[in-house]
Amino acid sequence: MATQSFEIEGMNCASCASTVENEANKMDGINKASVNLATEKLTVDYTSQLDIDELARRVDQAGYQMVVDESSSQTFSVDGMTCASCSQTVQDTVTSLEGVNQAAVNLATEKLSVDYDPSVMGPQDIESAVAKAGYSAELERQDDSVASVERQHDKREGRYEVIFKRFVISALFFVPLFVFSMGHMFGMPVPQIVDSTTNPLNYALLQLLLTTPIVMVSWEYFEQGFKTLFRGHPNMNSLIALGTVAAYIYSIGATIGIAMGNVGLAHELYYETTGMILTLHTLGLYLEERSKGQMSQAIEKLVDLAPKQARIVV
Repeated sequence: MATQSFEIEGMNCASCASTVENEANKMDGINKASVNLATEKLTVDYTSQLDIDELARRVDQAGYQMVVDESSSQTFSVDGMTCASCSQTVQDTVTSLEGVNQAAVNLATEKLSVDYDPSVMGPQDIESAVAKAGYSAELERQDDSVASVERQHDKREGRYEVIFKRFVISALFFVPLFVFSMGHMFGMPVPQIVDSTTNPLNYALLQLLLTTPIVMVSWEYFEQGFKTLFRGHPNMNSLIALGTVAAYIYSIGATIGIAMGNVGLAHELYYETTGMILTLHTLGLYLEERSKGQMSQAIEKLVDLAPKQARIVV
């Protein structure tokens, strides 16, 4: 739902405000219209494109004049961005839409600010365009700043916990994977049953079993990475997905070759590469989300410094 305000000229009493309000509420697409007589503002909440000309005509027929502002500014929360390429892709996608005057993306706060003509397009068009680019955008509700910061903080905390759990699971499987695949290079003892020389198939199958859970919990990287790649807007997740999938699939092929008798392929497995890249990438996201959380808390403290009430002298 989007919100926009217009200045109304000619009102001088509560009856005037009620008349304008009733006329606006009769329009299709407007969920709620309210008039503030003191500020001479008409505020409308709408879900789709807003026909400003029709609204101005209705106000004019009621005997008043609406000062039309040809643009509307809205802020969206964007999910799925991981690097500067992501933010640039979202910005370019929205900027190319008809009716958009200006769009700017802040990667640190994951916010998209759009200045557009509401008579040409609506918030749903912007959300749809961002979704087609491989990301998710949601219009921020027009409420007080404290509630907005708290909601954003809760959302980030949830994301933070998900990434932390993903990292813990990845690390639990990666540590033994690294030991069994690379430990012999550092003189670490390896059980005979999974030794690459005496039991190459067991050696390969054990690595496959340890790598697969890491791939499964990291599925978000592949889903988002390939989606943006196929749509012509590759990002960091695309690079991660391509590299790890190539190493994983090749290693599975090598494992099949070992099972068919080519034991020399036991020294050409790259399961540990897949596990290492995904685990370290998740660790990087974990540290990044923690930094963003600390920044969010700092902003919340600044917002708390603002007065909750103000006295207006007319």
